[in-house]
Amino acid sequence: VAGILACSAVAPSPPPVDAPGRVPELTCTQEPSQCLAHEVAPTALMQLKTQVSSRGGSGAARSRFTEELTPIGRTFLSKDPAASAHFLVEFYGAEEVELPACSGAHRSAVRMPFTGGVADPSALVVFIKDVGAPSEGVDVEAIIGTINSTVKQASLGVDTYWFQMDNHDGWIASTAVALQVSSGVPVGGYYHDHGRGYTGAMDALVQIPHTLQTISMDMKVLPHENLIPIIQDDCRADTDLVAHGGLWWKSTFSAASPVVAADFAVEVLGAVRLDCPYAAVAPANCTAATWVELPESKLQLHFVRASGYQHYDGEIDVFTQRVRDLRDTGAGKFDVLMYNSLMLRVSSLDPWIGRMRARGLPVLVVQAAPTEYALFLDIPENSIVIQLRSDHMSDGLSVPLEMCVEYLGI
Repeated sequence: VAGILACSAVAPSPPPVDAPGRVPELTCTQEPSQCLAHEVAPTALMQLKTQVSSRGGSGAARSRFTEELTPIGRTFLSKDPAASAHFLVEFYGAEEVELPACSGAHRSAVRMPFTGGVADPSALVVFIKDVGAPSEGVDVEAIIGTINSTVKQASLGVDTYWFQMDNHDGWIASTAVALQVSSGVPVGGYYHDHGRGYTGAMDALVQIPHTLQTISMDMKVLPHENLIPIIQDDCRADTDLVAHGGLWWKSTFSAASPVVAADFAVEVLGAVRLDCPYAAVAPANCTAATWVELPESKLQLHFVRASGYQHYDGEIDVFTQRVRDLRDTGAGKFDVLMYNSLMLRVSSLDPWIGRMRARGLPVLVVQAAPTEYALFLDIPENSIVIQLRSDHMSDGLSVPLEMCVEYLGI
């Protein structure tokens, strides 16, 4: 799509792939391997350009910019945005939010009753349906349907899980679980196998209707009387390393390469590595993961490769490659899966653009409103997108006048 700011550089060759079944040598907190960029494609955008003027770009102003990242919400692809939003209103106490008008896309939004930071507004969750966004090679409806059927089976006690369900946020919402179960909403209850029965916290998992997203609710209680517990044997260590910082305490992403994802979070976002109960690189039948924590907010980001929960060997890599084939932020293209993003507010986009360029990674900036810019960060070797929002960018580069789908009034 013409008109989107695109900057890219040639990336070095990727590191060799670990052999299947190799015993992991990395742990979640060890130093990263080389973090690399892959170039991998568009949505309805107005093509009129405008030149961004330098606003507060002096050295004195720049010195006042902080690099803290404030979580402000999520955007999700949805087949039925209104129904997805209503689900959060009905079961999580969310409040509907009116969005600015935008032709060519259907959107619904809610504010959740929890914040990303101590003094920040309630988290905004936006559901988007954009039939014009490219999705070649990725059957979104089939994935949504399979997540739905898998959670339904799990709610009946069938021992089943799928790697796509690792795209979930962690919310402290045990009362919502009881309400959902009593209302007939399918809820899967998962424990991890430590050889000592139902101990520790139960993860209650539910799909946000019509989306690729699930919600993980840490019960920290014995199984709900109407939940049939499923014990997962995924090579998780017998330890409790989770420290909840708030009602929205984590965002988890299915990751083809958890190591590369964590490297990116540390090197670009300034995240801090956390201990986690999984190896960073694991045998084919085990889950591999890396955990990091964002500064200030303490929101945890978990990058998970659930190799033991694929429908066939290599399914995670096949899916990820299809996304990489579709994605090309360096050429200014926006694909449908980029609507699944974590939104973070920053004081200025300048330092983040600089970090991306310094690592030879593509930069995609859109003007989401007259005084709002959005920088989309595409994590290499994965299908994960993080969106930085700011009213400041003094780079003087061209951006589209408007990408109204991203006009959220925030």
